[in-house]
Amino acid sequence: MGRAGIIGVVLCAIVLPFAAARSMIELTTVDGGPVSLIPSTVQYNWSDTSPSGIARGTPDIPASDPRLQPAPEGYPEQVSVTYYGPTSVRLGWATGQAQTGYGALEGFHDSTGSNVQLGLSPSAYTDVLEGTSSHYDQIYYGFSNALNYTSPKLHSVVVEDLTPNTSYFYRVGDLKTQYWSEEYNFTTPPAGPSYPLRFGLVADVGQTDNSSDTFNHLAASEPQVVLFIGDLSYADNYEANGTLYPWNNNISYPGEDIWIPFDVEYGTFQPRWDKWARLAEPVTSSVPFLFTVGNHEMEPQSNGRKFVSYNARYPSNYEASGSSNALWYSVNVGPAHIAFITSYADYDQDSAQYQWLAADLASVNRTETPWLIVGFHAPWYTSYRSHYQEANCQRLAMEPLLFENGVDLVLNGHVHAYERTFPVYNYTLIPARGLQPAALRWRVLLHLPARVVCLPGAVLWALRP
Repeated sequence: MGRAGIIGVVLCAIVLPFAAARSMIELTTVDGGPVSLIPSTVQYNWSDTSPSGIARGTPDIPASDPRLQPAPEGYPEQVSVTYYGPTSVRLGWATGQAQTGYGALEGFHDSTGSNVQLGLSPSAYTDVLEGTSSHYDQIYYGFSNALNYTSPKLHSVVVEDLTPNTSYFYRVGDLKTQYWSEEYNFTTPPAGPSYPLRFGLVADVGQTDNSSDTFNHLAASEPQVVLFIGDLSYADNYEANGTLYPWNNNISYPGEDIWIPFDVEYGTFQPRWDKWARLAEPVTSSVPFLFTVGNHEMEPQSNGRKFVSYNARYPSNYEASGSSNALWYSVNVGPAHIAFITSYADYDQDSAQYQWLAADLASVNRTETPWLIVGFHAPWYTSYRSHYQEANCQRLAMEPLLFENGVDLVLNGHVHAYERTFPVYNYTLIPARGLQPAALRWRVLLHLPARVVCLPGAVLWALRP
């Protein structure tokens, strides 16, 4: 079960010119000694802040852009495929119009059904499936400038008993009205220790022109499964009335370390979730995705509820892995067992998250899934100045658990730069051994929100024996 590292990791999508992109990658010198506790970042030439310079592609796509427009009334949109297991996926989509307004909103009116037609050949559907639907509210009360929001109707159909390594063609819609989406297709990954297995890896994407290019590159690279390590829509870059927060221009410069805490008075602008899902649909409808949360999915409401939009739009199959909370779960993908945990819930040894992870890692059959991977948003190790040691308390609590169970790979987002590490545990480099330690990992972070200019792109990597 030992391995020297990841083989066949390829950077497949770089939006900025390579010379510019390379200058923004943090570099550290590894001499076999302890990892330095001092963050070190290669400085970029910040003098050119023109639209063709460092800020190129970073503003959010305007709400009027054709890529962000809704489907005709009654027709499906925001279609996605979520990986639920070796023989199962969830197909999700939306119909109808969201509502925004002050105070209490009107009741939700949409009688559209939730149906999927599925087959092994184009337009030759042999199965008709029925699912469920729901909607959610994002509520801010007592603040005159905050718009409340009710989502469109969110549909969900879980497709089971699929055959591994098989292409399926499908469309989603309503049998009664015969309003259907266009036809899409996806391919299930191979079962068991089959190699190579191609993963796409993205995080911190948002909805800029760079984000759109990232999705296009990702789709063209034809991964078998995509892992999304948090921070999807960045709807919380906006006040609840749709105004971009004044300190958030999707770019910042050295020395600008001011962080204004989220204030529920301003809320988040939920229609940006709908626009993000439309932008992402060309790839989310065609490749099975696995999602986990980042800080931008928290979106606290006046009643204290968090992660409402994320959980409603991209629910995980958490109960199948014995989890009691959608924010942590695990799943087998070919030769890999992948556990997702969160940086934004209790993680000490008495917490439900820690207890679940301990039981999950201990139950892994390393013959069936020799690769053991853990993904969570905020990194435990980074040489980048932004968010440096932000998650150190979680590292102190949970790193021994990952190390003792021989986790091979840790995937993170949050820091908007590209970095990978040598094997390291407790800030000490670890030589190769039978079971590699947790922090032998690759980490890619995408998009350009407020704090740091990053490397827009996506990573394609392959598991091999």
